Amino acid sequence: MSEYQYYEWQTVDRLLTEAEQEAVCKLSSHIEVSASRAVVTYSYGDFKHEPRTVLARFFDAHLYLANWGSRRLLFRFPGGLVSRDAILPYCVSELITFGTVSGFDILDIDLSEEEGGDWIEDEGSLSGLLSLRSDIIQGDYRSLYLAWLKAQSLQEGYRMQERKSPESKPPVPAGLKQLSPALKRFIQQFDVPAYLIEAASEHSPALAKTVETDFLPLIAQLTRDECDGFLCRFAQGDTSAGTELKRRLLAFAPPRPSAPEVRIAFDKLMKRAEAIEAEHKAYRKQEARKKHEAEMKDLAICEEDVWRQVVVQVNTKQTKGYDVAVCMLKKLAQLAEFNGSKTEFRRRVAELCERYSRLSGFQSRMQQAKLAVDVREDS
Repeated sequence: MSEYQYYEWQTVDRLLTEAEQEAVCKLSSHIEVSASRAVVTYSYGDFKHEPRTVLARFFDAHLYLANWGSRRLLFRFPGGLVSRDAILPYCVSELITFGTVSGFDILDIDLSEEEGGDWIEDEGSLSGLLSLRSDIIQGDYRSLYLAWLKAQSLQEGYRMQERKSPESKPPVPAGLKQLSPALKRFIQQFDVPAYLIEAASEHSPALAKTVETDFLPLIAQLTRDECDGFLCRFAQGDTSAGTELKRRLLAFAPPRPSAPEVRIAFDKLMKRAEAIEAEHKAYRKQEARKKHEAEMKDLAICEEDVWRQVVVQVNTKQTKGYDVAVCMLKKLAQLAEFNGSKTEFRRRVAELCERYSRLSGFQSRMQQAKLAVDVREDS
């Protein structure tokens, strides 16, 4: 399978100018550029520039995928727009980092797997993940927590190891049982372990109901200088001004009740995830057994009809008929195992093989299915 790398950048808060588009075009000879997006793929070779630097200069989000398991998602925020103190607990050395480049805050989620993950051949899609950036700005850190779970699983695996440093325990965000399409796409794109999510969701409260805020009395509490400052920023096209204004106004509003903060060690989550996985396997095994029992009971009712159909199919002396007959015999073998009538089954198969001993196509299929072999061993 050939090498494949996918790079995509998008803007959120603005469109690229013509000069910026021209500058982005010069980054690669076969990059596709529009006013809001740039995409470049490689089957051989690499992108010659640091994607993080390109992001800081031109774009608001970046996605990188490679078919050997590399996955990387970056978001750019205006400096100071998001809370550094709130984001840092979700950071994991070299895997999830938050820093400043050229005056912008950059969240870098690099969840590449050294031993390889699922191979990709088609394009990724950054558009389905863009709303996660807005969520983070609004204080919804579910994507960060999911990334933290994946990062911890990459570092620790699903087996306990002795820790050399204290473990970070970020707050479990609300709404892990109410995942948006973007969060589901993130889970799929970055292969976040489902059982870890289920374990964490046991400690995640439901999302609070959205309450409409009356901003008019709050606006009255702004100073004249603050009002002028925000208006100037709006007039200049500063797209972050609206978010900052809303945050400033909400600071005047009475605090809303919130669920107590919960922090769970990854070791505990991993143990619970293993228990949940065992429970799911036991349930699936039980359900499979019930399904098999029901199938066998239904088959027992029409067993003789099935034996007659076997003869009909063999008598067609056609390849398709032989295949159907052998498939039926495999089901009858399962029924014999279920009913404890293996001796009778083998006797009837022996008679069948003897009766059609000259049909080499049928005999070879019986050999491949190990039905004829079993007969001779018991004879």
